[in-house]
Amino acid sequence: MIGSGGIGMGGYGALASLDNLTGKPVAMPKNPDEGLKRVASEFEAIFIGELMRTMRDSVLDGGIMGKSRAYKIYREMHDEAMAREMAATGELGIGNMIYQELKQGLKA
Repeated sequence: MIGSGGIGMGGYGALASLDNLTGKPVAMPKNPDEGLKRVASEFEAIFIGELMRTMRDSVLDGGIMGKSRAYKIYREMHDEAMAREMAATGELGIGNMIYQELKQGLKA
């Protein structure tokens, strides 16, 4: 899901569409700064999701559930939710670094 456009792959314009997890409409930000923070957080979620996908691809599948289609779908959904949650906490700081860099462009 993450690699196939599951998380905000449409960029800033996609914020006006539907939230990927709840399916509810997402309101456009009231100011450019707020929108920039949201886009930076979405990018961080995409980045974390790709890291998680790459890490999972490097490990042999198996275990109790095997390689079933249902397991793969569950794993993708789980990874997407974890990536969003990790990005929301901002502990990695990637979203904040992107925000700070792009914020300078808003002032110019």
